[in-house]
Amino acid sequence: MTSKGAWRARLRRARRELDGAARAAAEAQLNARLLDLADAVGARIVAIYSAAGSEADPGPFAAAWRARGGVTAYPRVASAEAMTLARVDAASDLTPGFRGVLEPAAACVEVPVGDVDLVVVPGLGFAADGRRLGQGGGFYDRLLAAPERRALAVGFAFGLQVVDGIPTEGHDVVLDAIVTERGVARGGVWTL
Repeated sequence: MTSKGAWRARLRRARRELDGAARAAAEAQLNARLLDLADAVGARIVAIYSAAGSEADPGPFAAAWRARGGVTAYPRVASAEAMTLARVDAASDLTPGFRGVLEPAAACVEVPVGDVDLVVVPGLGFAADGRRLGQGGGFYDRLLAAPERRALAVGFAFGLQVVDGIPTEGHDVVLDAIVTERGVARGGVWTL
């Protein structure tokens, strides 16, 4: 299986088939690990996403981060080619946007990507060395390729989404780390 389309179908199915109890336990671990990582890197502004469908949900992290005094910024699809980030101070600041995914309301203030300390990235599949297979729109690749980005880019996924053989192309941005319920991988090396 080498095509991105075949990988996407396989990984979507595996993620959907994760049962409720296992999903809840994994998400609790994921969110705890992400909090630890954000603290460890001294983050203040964290770009996070709203989970759609069967994606791992970083919502508990976002609420805990804001409760600690941290700032969260969520993506807003500005056009077919561009995504921006905007500050979200509460879940009520989110409204259905592109493809029905929750994104910052129009009144939310834009956050320059250069101000962000940690970018949490969704995806369908990941490799321990930071390669990522997204939905195919390229929004995160373009955001992460911005020359002003200084933030650590971290994939957030269930362990079953980390596989060998993720196909990549020249425009695909390699992430700095992958966070799963099983541990954190940086440069292909796992820590628990």
